[in-house]
Order: sequence, then structure tokens, then C-alpha cells
Amino acid sequence: MTSTEAANYLGLSNYEDLDEAIEEQLFQCRQEIIQKADQVLLFPAKEKRFLLLQNAAESLGYSFPSVMENMDFMECQSEVIEERFQHFQANRSRLLKQAIQVGSFVGLVHIQQQLSLNYRMWSGFWTDLKTIPPQEVKLSSVLDSMRFLQVIHDWKKQGFIELKALNEENIPLDIQVEILRLQQVFIKLN
Repeated sequence: MTSTEAANYLGLSNYEDLDEAIEEQLFQCRQEIIQKADQVLLFPAKEKRFLLLQNAAESLGYSFPSVMENMDFMECQSEVIEERFQHFQANRSRLLKQAIQVGSFVGLVHIQQQLSLNYRMWSGFWTDLKTIPPQEVKLSSVLDSMRFLQVIHDWKKQGFIELKALNEENIPLDIQVEILRLQQVFIKLN
């Protein structure tokens, strides 16, 4: 990438200097990840853009801090629905908190990869559950997590702790739609 291309890609003419351009671009990318953390199917396109921004900055002589080392992913093998949900949410929160602190575009790519892995684990948990007949659902319409948690607590009160206890009769329709969405997202992630 030439220095002219890099300057254009970073929108350098809109800023006082390279540091300001990088900081503003990083801020915008962090916000994008935080606001659209559940839109994992868009991550590959964002990854390309982030890597281009990193390359553009480096080709202009900018040096980024090293990538944060503490991005370990916490896996959960539990069959208990509530534990899986809590694990998914805890990983998600921890990764979004790390996204705020990441000082490079490559670091944001690593965060996205971890968010995607977390989402793959959560959506994969639901793959074998049969609910409403397969139909087209909007993959970007994510059910509010508090609604999901409320239903999980209702299931727990009724003694439905693991997936094998669930069926069409004890799953509210909005949750069935979300489960179908998760199943379709899982297929696209793999």
C-alpha cells in the first residue's frame, strides 16, 4: 500500500495528524464491535477492513502496542441451560470490556474472533432442539437477553434444567424463533 493510498484509507486529511486519525478510527471500530457484538456474520467483512486500517497505519510508520495476551476463551461443556447462558454472557461481557482497551486493529480482529467462537458455542448448544418448523428468520434480529433469561428461570422453576426436557409445548414462541435463528446462525458460522 502506498503512502497516498494509506492516507486516503485512513482519511488523514480530516485530522490534524496520524495519531489523531488512528485514535478516531480505533474508537469508531471499538464502538462498532460493542454495538454489533451479536452480528457475528458480519465479522469477516469487518476483519478485512480492520486489517486494511492496520496495514495503512503501519505503512505510514505508525507502530501499535502489542496485542493483549489475556484473551483466553472460557469454554463451557455443561448441559444445564442456565449455566450455558451465563457462560455465554460472561464471555461476551469480558470480551467487550477488553475491546474498549485494545490499542490496535489486529487486537480488535482477535476480539471479534473470540466473540464469534463464543457465539458459535452458544448457538451450537441449540442445534439438536426441534421447535417450530424451519422457516426464514431475520438473522440479525436478536432476542433481548433479559427475555431469554426470564424464560430460563421459568423453565428452572418448572424443573426443565437441561435441553432434553424441552419441547414445543414448554418453549414460548418468541424463544422458539430465537432458537431457530441461533440454529441458522450456527450453520452459517460453520
